Amino acid sequence: MLNAGERADMRQPRAERSFRDVSVAEARRVFTRTGDLTPELRGAVRPEIAMSWLRSWAAGVDPDGPSRSGEPTASSNRLLALAEPVVARLREALAGSGAELVFADGGARVIGAWRSADNDQTIGASTKVGTSLREEDAGTNAVGTALADGYPKVITGHEHWSRRFTGRTCVAVPVQHPVTRRSAAIIGVALPEGDDARVILALLRWAGMELRSVLQFQEGDRTRALVDQFLRRRRPDRASLLLTDDLCVADTRSTALLSSLDLAVLRSEVRRQGRSESSRRSITLGDGVLVDASVSPLGDDESLFVELEAPARRARGAFVQDVGTSTLHAQALRSLSAGIEEGVPVLVTGEPGTGKLSAARRALESCGSVVAIDVSEDVDAAACVAEFRAAVVRGDGVVLGHVDRSRREVLATLQEVWNAPTRPDSARVVATAFAAPSLVDGHHSSAELTFYRLFAERHVELPPLRERVNDVPRLVAAVSEARGRRVRWAPDALDALMKLPWRGNLRELEQVVLRTLARHPGVVTRADLPADVRAQIERHRLSWMERVERDALLAALDASGGNKVQAALELGISRSSLYRKISQFGL
Repeated sequence: MLNAGERADMRQPRAERSFRDVSVAEARRVFTRTGDLTPELRGAVRPEIAMSWLRSWAAGVDPDGPSRSGEPTASSNRLLALAEPVVARLREALAGSGAELVFADGGARVIGAWRSADNDQTIGASTKVGTSLREEDAGTNAVGTALADGYPKVITGHEHWSRRFTGRTCVAVPVQHPVTRRSAAIIGVALPEGDDARVILALLRWAGMELRSVLQFQEGDRTRALVDQFLRRRRPDRASLLLTDDLCVADTRSTALLSSLDLAVLRSEVRRQGRSESSRRSITLGDGVLVDASVSPLGDDESLFVELEAPARRARGAFVQDVGTSTLHAQALRSLSAGIEEGVPVLVTGEPGTGKLSAARRALESCGSVVAIDVSEDVDAAACVAEFRAAVVRGDGVVLGHVDRSRREVLATLQEVWNAPTRPDSARVVATAFAAPSLVDGHHSSAELTFYRLFAERHVELPPLRERVNDVPRLVAAVSEARGRRVRWAPDALDALMKLPWRGNLRELEQVVLRTLARHPGVVTRADLPADVRAQIERHRLSWMERVERDALLAALDASGGNKVQAALELGISRSSLYRKISQFGL
């Protein structure tokens, strides 16, 4: 059925729709340039379109950019072959209409496209096979937005994100896979803008039901055949899995060995490394454990049979602060290591609890002995300087902690020691501070400015945990493993932890994990988290739109390396708006 916005569109006379489209065009023009959908502009578009525009903006889709494309997979070609009778009847129904028919797979990649001219002849379609119509690649469009929202879409004119679609009315219907219950295909039709889409929507609903019936029989039989082959091939003494593009079947040994996080990592790694006739691979799971896997085809080129060889072995040398996939965090660690290798002084900044001291010690260990010295104003200055001088003479690596809280005379003496001509080339120094001082703002003495200029060549900023929330599941597992605790963290618990603001960063996360483990040695669910943590999660619960806006801010800050001026330029908003949003979301 049509949603309320679509029904309202259909009831409007053509003249009223034209007036409305002018407002939509203005809203789209402003939003694609600034990313700011004001209440006035928001009133010009349907709520679902506003949500889709926000997702498109967050994904960084260029309204004037080219379409992303790729080669259809074997499974996509098989899907198109199964759909051929349905597609043939659709093309017959659309003959002479000038409409364009698009058939996409479950990932919104076009695997078939046809357009009929007014003289009933089929001509080349404007949408090419292989084009990705996902919102992340093409922005708001009927096919991609139907996939994102999971129900039929009618998108017209300037509601589209890409300018190449703005002269059309597009209709799309997703088709659910009968086994996985996810979108298996999306059928779409593009019409000249202003044409009545009601008949086309009804036609596509019929086609969707027909195609699902075909998949019910064909794919259901194929899945049963694959499962039968898997059961015949598996061995009782090995953990085994069946992986396809749509399916994951694990036996009891696999489910006992793997947590839900491990299973997701394993599936991703097997797919990323590609298919081969037969191969053996070592895969690092989400908790830092290495597992040997034997991977081979099963039944066809699409399905894989995976055997996990027990026992798994623990990965050596893994540090909690090194865990994760955040680009910004990885760049900071690489820059720190590069500075130490070059022998230049390095300044590491970041909020309390981000792991500055641990990261500095870890990086310096590659050069030999490491000495950590706290030089804040409440420690014995003479003892700090003596310890620093002795370490430099030995050629050790030195971490000077809290230099931003040190006294001026101490900084001056530390600088004299470092600049001494007798200092050996093997000596290395890393300083940690909350933030890098401005060398031109007039708030620092000449001694402080001279000391900080030692580090002008290499400054590394560790991002706060809230800017790398996707690393939280791996960090939780790493903390558990570091304490010798092999526990399962349920998806609802990990999802809840990812919603916390983590103002105490890694230090706070470690405290929360240890408090939880002290009471729950088995499977940890959201209900097992400490009461104050659950209360904090409820206070910081965001709406879907707020999460999209927050993620867009985080992406811009990540891409700019934490430079807020550059992030504001990338987002197309003023610096005051950026700071207000950072405060609003607790960033």
